[in-house]
Amino acid sequence: MTVTNSQTSVIWVGNGSTQEFYYSFLIPFAGQCQLVFTPVGGAPQVIAPGLYSVSNVGNSTGGSVVYPISGSPIPTGATLTFSRVVPYQQTFHPSAQGPIYNPVLEAALDALDMQIMQVEQQLGDVSINGTVVNEISFTGSVSVAFSGTELPGIGTTSALITLPPGPQGPIGFTPTISVGATGLPTGDAPTVSLSGTALDPVIDFGIPAGATGATGPVGAVNTLSIGTITTGAAGSPAEATITGAAPAQVLSLTIPQGIAGTVDGVAAAAASAAAAATDATNAANSATAAANSASTATTEATDAANSATAAANSASTIPAPSAAGSFLQVNPGATAYQIQTPAQVLADIGAQAAGSYAGLDNANTWPLTQSATIQVAAFSAAVTLDLTQGNDVALTLTGNATLANPSAMMPGCSGHVALTQDATGGRTLAYGSYWKFGTNGTPTLSTAANAEDVLVYWVRDATHIIASLVQGVQ
Repeated sequence: MTVTNSQTSVIWVGNGSTQEFYYSFLIPFAGQCQLVFTPVGGAPQVIAPGLYSVSNVGNSTGGSVVYPISGSPIPTGATLTFSRVVPYQQTFHPSAQGPIYNPVLEAALDALDMQIMQVEQQLGDVSINGTVVNEISFTGSVSVAFSGTELPGIGTTSALITLPPGPQGPIGFTPTISVGATGLPTGDAPTVSLSGTALDPVIDFGIPAGATGATGPVGAVNTLSIGTITTGAAGSPAEATITGAAPAQVLSLTIPQGIAGTVDGVAAAAASAAAAATDATNAANSATAAANSASTATTEATDAANSATAAANSASTIPAPSAAGSFLQVNPGATAYQIQTPAQVLADIGAQAAGSYAGLDNANTWPLTQSATIQVAAFSAAVTLDLTQGNDVALTLTGNATLANPSAMMPGCSGHVALTQDATGGRTLAYGSYWKFGTNGTPTLSTAANAEDVLVYWVRDATHIIASLVQGVQ
């Protein structure tokens, strides 16, 4: 064994997680070492041998120390000082060896070398505390007293000495600290870990999520009322605007006007009739001119006049529309045309015989869905509906009201009345004598703010409206 490393101790700084620490010098035999723990801001404490373990004893390259063997690691900033401690006794007796055994001799020399290193370390650890009163020059031997203990080979006579300053130390480095954070589940303990290098340390915090907060107060119920409905230009985009602040907001709409349509064949037929009339007039003029200009062309003129007369007669059966709002009706079964007013057209649609085109008084099949516009009734204390203006009605109650007998009814029609409470709620509705609810009796509206019920009805005759209320459809 050869002692090649002059190091006799090492200091480790705790980080709150490490329990195994490494040393790189020889520990010759078990028990020839010492571990000292120094807490942050506290006094050093010698750790009992049974509370830590040392590996690779007798190996000149060193080993590791585990402390504590069980329990929490030393906290961040606390230190451990691990030192080699060899006894100051010489136990080697050459006379008892017979022939000198080289390993034994080498071990004795190694022990002596380690004792010297140990003394040197202990002298280097001595600190002299005091105050310089003044500076003097002196000759001869000097003794220094400190902490009531004598230095080896020096007496106890005190003296004032002048110590020269030491050399300037190197400029220290400024580390760049990075900080990270990781979210942890609610209830977990927070954590802190240190990683990286001395120049680039990284501090990672584990922060548990907070507990769920208390339920907030119930917010106000928003009331969306209909504002203005504006007709936009044909082809323009539809617009919807919400104004005001919750819980009372207003929806305004801009609905573009539809593009005007045409009646198939009407314009073409009118143009054709006008062109035929013009051709007839031109032909008659030509015939008259021919008859006047040459008597020898009488036959030719007569023939031309006859042709013109026939053309004129034909044109007279295709009159052009003569009044605003009239329509040109083409009968698909014959080559005849008629000028009809809107009232006449409607009368024809309702009275058309079965087997021709669809009349409203015939049994018809409609291939697409037919829908009606919902009329919005104005609120008053007595609401009177005109059921000829639409089967489906919407009414918002801003106070107590009576749904009076309708002003006009058509037996056999049916529909719905949507009844909506305003933001206040609690509004009641009475009914006129025509409204019949059967053995269930007069229904009661939902009273919550903004609640919506639907009154479903069927008109049996001029004085009976059979109805039922469907509640809570909002």
